[in-house]
Amino acid sequence: DGEPLFRARQELCVIDVVSHSLRRIESTPFPMDMELLPPVLTTPCLRMKMKLGPEHFVCDHRVRTMDTDMNQHMNNANYIRLLLNARPSEFWDTYRVQEFDIQYVNEAVEGEDIQVYCQETEQELAVQIKRGETTLVKALLQLTRRDGQA
Repeated sequence: DGEPLFRARQELCVIDVVSHSLRRIESTPFPMDMELLPPVLTTPCLRMKMKLGPEHFVCDHRVRTMDTDMNQHMNNANYIRLLLNARPSEFWDTYRVQEFDIQYVNEAVEGEDIQVYCQETEQELAVQIKRGETTLVKALLQLTRRDGQA
C-alpha cells in the first residue's frame, strides 16, 4: 500500500579501533563534502540508564564463529537475535514491538561468554547483554498487546 513497514534513526560516533577512544570525524578519511538527506525522524535517540541485576538473568551465550562479523566482533544482528530469543514464543504471540531502541556499547568476540538480562512490564521490555559486569548492549522495546487490550 506504499506505507513504510518501519522507520529507523541512527546516531553514530567514530571510535579508534586500536585505543577504543572517540575520534573527531574530521580526523578520519570520511568525505566531509558528502550531501546528506534531511532526517525523516527528528526526535533524539533514547538515552538508557539501565542496570539489570542477577534477579533479571535469563541465559548465557558463548560467542561462536558464526556470531561474528568481518571485524571478529559479534555481529549486531546476532545481538538482536539473542535479545529476542530471551523471551519465549508465547511472549511474542502476545506482544508486538512498537518501538525498538538499541545501544551497542562494547563488543564481544569469539569464545567469550556473555549473559542476557531482561525486565518486562506490560508496555516495555528492557534487555541488557553483558560480559561479566561490562555492558555490551542495552535495548528498550516499547510493546503493545496484539489483542488490543491495555
